[in-house]
Parts: sequence; structure tokens; C-alpha cells
Amino acid sequence: MSDGALAVRQDQSNWTPDQLAALRQLGVEKATSGDLSLFLSYAQRTGLDPFSRQIYMIGRWDNRNKATKWTIQASIDGLRIVAQRSGEYEGQTEAQWYDGERWHEVWTAPGAPIAAKVGGYRKGFREPLYATALWTEYASDTSPMWKKMPALMLAKCAEALALRRAFPNDLSGLYTAEEMAQADKQQPVQHEPFLTAEEVLLSVQVAETEDELRDCWRQANRGGHLGVEVQNPWADEMTTLGALIPLARERLLHPLVEVEGEIVEGEGASA
Repeated sequence: MSDGALAVRQDQSNWTPDQLAALRQLGVEKATSGDLSLFLSYAQRTGLDPFSRQIYMIGRWDNRNKATKWTIQASIDGLRIVAQRSGEYEGQTEAQWYDGERWHEVWTAPGAPIAAKVGGYRKGFREPLYATALWTEYASDTSPMWKKMPALMLAKCAEALALRRAFPNDLSGLYTAEEMAQADKQQPVQHEPFLTAEEVLLSVQVAETEDELRDCWRQANRGGHLGVEVQNPWADEMTTLGALIPLARERLLHPLVEVEGEIVEGEGASA
């Protein structure tokens, strides 16, 4: 946090004159007293420093109401700081990018990725808490940064989503500038959701046809879960989702049934 006259204290109920003067230099001189009070509350709750731009307030023109609407945002570094201060943060996975068929650890294609995902590690959780950001939901056609560094910008959105998922009590309602690039977009595009590894595992267990298992494979590959270790529901062992789905297909096509006390191969299901 800032030192001296600009330091935000937990016991203050209003911005001091020195703080207000500094905020005016940051471009919020036209914000209402209510907006400024809310901004102070966010700064106190998160412990982020508004004078080093860890957290800030930005105004956007609202055509419907013909007025400026102020929103509170944080830098991606600000979200990382809050997560680290919790004492529960244990790092994160490297970003991955999706091209429509598979996930890549490095994005070298000339165009933009379809999606990016990042997983955050929190103490007490066995698996990273993944979040996926879709290009069509976050990219801005007018931002030079999105045009110049599309993969990096989308990865920042995925990281912010993952951090909020891992630390909802600390980061709820706090968004980054990258996430707000399409704040004025009228109707977000609807997309097929990415299933978690646990959801894919459940789908594998209840699948009744080969087509359903093929969809499980597609969802596991789409979500980057083929290498995730899971409990084999039919044996006392661990395996990966990528290895489990063929096993499920084999059980589906050649089920074992008990006939007169003996285990024999039964009639399989159709595709």
C-alpha cells in the first residue's frame, strides 16, 4: 500500500483531502460521492493500493442513461496479490490455448486462439481449479493490445477467472481491464460449456452407447482432461480419463454377466 498521507487505513470512512487530490489526478474527479465511497470500500476489503493502480475506477459512457457509469477494476497483479495474501494460494498452471481441435502449451499460430485456460492451486484442493476464457466473449475489436497480443490478453482473462474461482470470497465482483474489454457488448455469444474432469468422468460412467463415449472423449480432449488421473470405477486403481474411456467402450461392447454362477461375456450395446 501507499505510505504516508496516501495510505488507505481500515478505520477511515471517507477519502482524505490528500487522497481525493491524488484520485483526481488519476481521472476520477467526476465520480459521484457514492461511487467514491464504494471504491474506498473495495480498496479496504482487498487491501489493494489505488495509487499504484493495483485497483482503480474507470468511467464508461452509458448511452441508455446518458451518463457515465463507474466500475471498479483491478490489475491482474492485484488479483495475484489478494490470492497470495490469503495464505491458501499455491501457484497456478501454465496457460494453454485451444485451436478448435487440441490444446497448446505455446501459441505460435498467426491468428487468435479460440480459448485459453489456466488452473489455480489452492491449499486443500487435490486438483487445480481451471477456468476457460473464450475469444468471442472477451476479445475487443478496437483494442490495439488485443490485436497485437491476442494469446496473452486471453490468458489474462482465463487467469482472472481461475483466481476468482479459487478465491471467491476475496475476489468476488472484482474484474480486470482485459475482462471488461467487451463491457458494452449488447448480447454475448452463447457457447457450449467446457466440462470439468469430474463431469466427464460421470458421463463416462453413465454412457450407454458408443456415440455417448465418443462425446466423452471429445469433451475430455476439449477441456484438456485426457491426462487427468481418476479413480477407475470398475477396479481398485487409478487411471487417466484418456485410458478410462476405451475401457468403458470395451465394457459396453463386451459386458460381463453372471450366468448360473459363472461370469461370461454378454451381448454388447449398439452404437
